[in-house]
Formats: sequence, C-alpha cells, structure tokens
Amino acid sequence: PSLWRLSLRQNSRIFQRVSPLTILNTLCEERGLTDVAFAVTREPAEREYCVQYRETDLAFVERLAAEEGLFYFHEFEDGDLGAHRLVFADDPQVLTGLGERPYHHRA
Repeated sequence: PSLWRLSLRQNSRIFQRVSPLTILNTLCEERGLTDVAFAVTREPAEREYCVQYRETDLAFVERLAAEEGLFYFHEFEDGDLGAHRLVFADDPQVLTGLGERPYHHRA
C-alpha cells in the first residue's frame, strides 16, 4: 500500500483549530494518497493545536489516530492489487470482509 510514502519525510509543524480527521486527510494528500475514507461513528473534536515534532508523517498519523481511538486498514479492489483505499475507522464492525473463523481450542 502507498501509505509507506508517509515514512519518507520527517517534519515539525503545528496545526491550529482543526479537526484530527482534517489533519489526517491533509497528511495523506500531501504524499499523494487521494483515496482516503473515514468510517467514524463520531466526529472528533477540533483541536486548539496539534504538534508534529521531528517525527515522520507516518509516525504522526499513527500517533494522532491512536490518540483519537482510530485505526486504519486498506480496502483493495477485486483483482487489482494496485488500486486500494485507505480507511480510518473507530468501530471494528466496519471490518465485515473477514467472515467467521473456526475455533480450535487445542491449536
């Protein structure tokens, strides 16, 4: 997945009076990730300020997402491993494609 591009740049900056979702989207867009979606059950509160200090964009995205209780995953188009979407979510119910798995208590 193209998310790795965020690990190529280290940065220091301040975001002021902006939603964490907007920050995440901005960071992805700056590195060319245009297919980003948010499957959230609640809109995070706007932050007075949010600081990225000497960390890669990927580390900052992961830290910010964790602080907001978000996780991310990739959705791939059927038959095309190159086309994918980055999805940020706050509810594991959005992960419906896994199906049931058998439980083997002696495994």
